[in-house]
Amino acid sequence: MMLWTKADEGEQFTIEENIATMNNAVAKKSDSKFNLCRTDVDVNPTTNTNPDNESSQTCIVGFKILNGDGVWCGLTTEKKFAKGYKMKGLMYGGNLSNGSGLLSSHWGPPLKAGDELVVVCRKCPALETKLCVFIYLNSVPLGLAFRAHNPQEPVHPVVSFPGKGKESVKLLVDLDPSLYPCVPRSTVSVQINDIVGTWVLKNCEQIDEPTFEDAKIVIKKCTPSQDDIMEIEIGDTFHINIKVCNSISFRATRSFESGQWTATPCQSTMMMAHPEHLANVESNMIKLVEGLQSIIRKDEDLIMFGDNISTLWCSDRPEEMD
Repeated sequence: MMLWTKADEGEQFTIEENIATMNNAVAKKSDSKFNLCRTDVDVNPTTNTNPDNESSQTCIVGFKILNGDGVWCGLTTEKKFAKGYKMKGLMYGGNLSNGSGLLSSHWGPPLKAGDELVVVCRKCPALETKLCVFIYLNSVPLGLAFRAHNPQEPVHPVVSFPGKGKESVKLLVDLDPSLYPCVPRSTVSVQINDIVGTWVLKNCEQIDEPTFEDAKIVIKKCTPSQDDIMEIEIGDTFHINIKVCNSISFRATRSFESGQWTATPCQSTMMMAHPEHLANVESNMIKLVEGLQSIIRKDEDLIMFGDNISTLWCSDRPEEMD
């Protein structure tokens, strides 16, 4: 029995076999959307009880866009399925979304009539608490879209219609997993967690003869909640605190897909005036954060690059000769 579940009562949906259709234009504003979920299909490899999937690490579901543009497709749980933008999920429509808000823009082409989207849900290697979600569009692998917490409950395919006219999607089941391998992202493999720790400033071209007392940096890995599949990770995120006279705090994320670093706006305490030398150190640390490009562990040192600035940090103060 096919169980398409509507989040919106009274809307004009037609259900026929695996095809769901919104017949009329019902959107009252440009940001409306109408959600349908297939609660009888489970694509969580942990909870899928299909005998054919018993020893598999992967579940697959596809969406064929028959009519309409601007449709979004993806995954959700029964608890997170809801009306409009209240729904939480792992959604693709060209951009990546958590169902309520944008996660990554221009990640891939928007969906249009005739497109075939395949979502591959796989247990993350060595991370049983995580699900890796890969995207194929028209048989072309787009790569890893999400790494999310495994909710340890069924995960269902979901469709969001913009409601601007006749829009229909066919659910594709019983796909051959061998045709959709989990293509690894095209980034350099690094031991990213090696940057965690406490570091002291060793060298910066913009600072004359820095000493180990000038600046200290503490890097900690951010750990999202283990409870919620919608705690989506699009990269490795770290909480970073640089201490000069003031404390400069921010979060930095390295994208799983591109390997690029981004930083949140820094927050700083506002202490009274301090020596000119340390004021120069502090202004350069803020410049480093605002233009952050990469953080690299090299042997026993840490290198941070920003726009027209590079810094070298060592893990501990070197032992001094007596």
